[in-house]
Amino acid sequence: MVFLPKRKTYLCCKLTLLLGFMLVWKQEANAQFQEIGVGIGGMTYTGDIQPNFSFKETLPAVAVAYRRNYQYGFTMRYQLLVGSIQGSDANTARDNFATSRNASFNALMTEASAVMEYNFMDYKSSGSGYPWTPYLFLGVGFNYFQGTSSIAPIPPENSGVANIPATKYNYNSFSYTATITGGDSFIEQKNAFPLVIPLGFGFKYSLNPNWTLNLEFGARLTFTDRLDNVSQEIETSNHSQRYYPSEPEEVKKRDFYYGHDSNADMYYYFGLSLSYGFFSVPCPHDFY
Repeated sequence: MVFLPKRKTYLCCKLTLLLGFMLVWKQEANAQFQEIGVGIGGMTYTGDIQPNFSFKETLPAVAVAYRRNYQYGFTMRYQLLVGSIQGSDANTARDNFATSRNASFNALMTEASAVMEYNFMDYKSSGSGYPWTPYLFLGVGFNYFQGTSSIAPIPPENSGVANIPATKYNYNSFSYTATITGGDSFIEQKNAFPLVIPLGFGFKYSLNPNWTLNLEFGARLTFTDRLDNVSQEIETSNHSQRYYPSEPEEVKKRDFYYGHDSNADMYYYFGLSLSYGFFSVPCPHDFY
């Protein structure tokens, strides 16, 4: 979970420069070889329900990628990533407020991205002596998510409230439908900004001139607080207003712990992939 609004302008400026560099490089550089690959791994997240990174709630993910390799260690990668994230206060509650909130969610993530990789070693050159390389990557992507969530608040002691009906949600990047147990359903339009910033590191090993093994870990910076559907944007205050009308401080506390829209969620992908090169590095040029 990160605070993005104060840095949004700064990130957008850096992103613009990065995209400009990518376009110029694509025009001026001659591709050495191309690759297609598939990968499997796991996906997890940080947000209001799980504020600290953990592998505890990891779910499967798959990726398909296309790479164009250029001189001087640069690689352009276009990737489609699909996976799921989940979280539950019952498993990760960090305080009494989170325990009382009793929220949980499960969401399917679909991401399309373009990133620039930088390979530190000349791992594709037969004369380099290094068939492997660490690498860094940074780029831009777009994300669509859809999922289900539930908030079943546990009344605080001495509140005089025996039970608070749970609210169940079906939600996606554009809207959500809420159903209160024993009550009515309603639909709200809440668009989430789809831009994501993928960044991370990895390790490549050249099995032979055509096949390459990749191990990678990456984070996705987002511009939304709605991945877990626990957000100040979501109409959860009905619980507070209905059951604590005479306790404004209690309402304030409960609304705060439903989330704040300045705290953007993040998600992470780590996995292993295998890629196949269309053709070898042309002689007499090296990869660098």
